[in-house]
Amino acid sequence: MIVTPRLKFNNQTISTAIAERNNLAILTIEMKNILIGIILIFGAVLNAQNLLTLEQAKEITLANNYGIKIAKNNVAVAENLTDKSVNGYLPTVAANGGLNGNLGGSNQKFSNGMEASTSNAFTWGGNASVGANYTIFDKRRDLTL
Repeated sequence: MIVTPRLKFNNQTISTAIAERNNLAILTIEMKNILIGIILIFGAVLNAQNLLTLEQAKEITLANNYGIKIAKNNVAVAENLTDKSVNGYLPTVAANGGLNGNLGGSNQKFSNGMEASTSNAFTWGGNASVGANYTIFDKRRDLTL
């Protein structure tokens, strides 16, 4: 016959053991939650970077390089400056006109003793001119470009 020892526990010992077991279970659940949270955060951080191929890296670098953008703009400016229409090779036309008016009078004494006098006399005059220039050949401009 096998004899099993009987242990005697009072109610306070049992309730203390149960409370400790419940506290340990809660602590284990909290630690699991913290561990899952840490894994999710680090997983998101580590997965946040996209892998680029060499061609993609070159395209991004060339697209965002300000030195290259400035050089392209300088090329466009140089192409515009070499255009003959910008450099004064187009013909120029100038037109001028004017009108003059005068309100006055005059006194004249002749040698025979007669005298002529005029007052409030209006005189006017006008002028007009048109000019055109066209540069056929200017070697100085070719040298400065």
